[in-house]
Amino acid sequence: MKTLKEITSSFKIDSADERACLIHNEAPKSFIELAQCMLAGHFLVTDGQEKVIVRPTVLEFYYHEEREDGIKDPIVYHKDTKSSKKPLILTGFLHNHVSGIDLAFEHENNGKVRASVLIREFIIESDKDRLEAMEPFNIKVNVNDGRSTAMYAALFSQFSVFDNGFNVKWEDGDTPASVEFVHPRKNVKVYGADGKPKDIDCPRKWKAVLKA
Repeated sequence: MKTLKEITSSFKIDSADERACLIHNEAPKSFIELAQCMLAGHFLVTDGQEKVIVRPTVLEFYYHEEREDGIKDPIVYHKDTKSSKKPLILTGFLHNHVSGIDLAFEHENNGKVRASVLIREFIIESDKDRLEAMEPFNIKVNVNDGRSTAMYAALFSQFSVFDNGFNVKWEDGDTPASVEFVHPRKNVKVYGADGKPKDIDCPRKWKAVLKA
């Protein structure tokens, strides 16, 4: 099984089959492989003595090609505008935004490609002794949390920055997770030619969930 670093570092959609999946609203193999890896692993947050595991349970993929004839995903936050050309976010960096936290793997492929995965839902696995420290941040422990913006507290509000501070890193699982792709991505609509969202859910099956 490849590591998440290996999968994201080599992520690139070139083949006709992969592009056909995107065009027809299906998840390409590239998305599936990444989801199987990421839903098998977890973030480890530690101060060097105590540790907290943050395990993704639902992922949403976002993929937007800047070139004129490229595949477009209008909901993507980090993309070029008429007045601003944005540099690439390096692979493995966390992109914090109004909807939560993305793991980014943007790259060049005949133009800039904005690719990332939003951690839509997750579970925090922690000892009950840490509940008091986490209580002010309304952090839920050992239950699935569907608040994507709660990932801020899950990763950054577990330990104090004083003394030795804390560390956040990714740890891969041992075997690929069993996943399925569904739609819609939460609050994602179809966009018209005028650039405005319609009252129609996006049909792209770019949301990965663990199979029951």
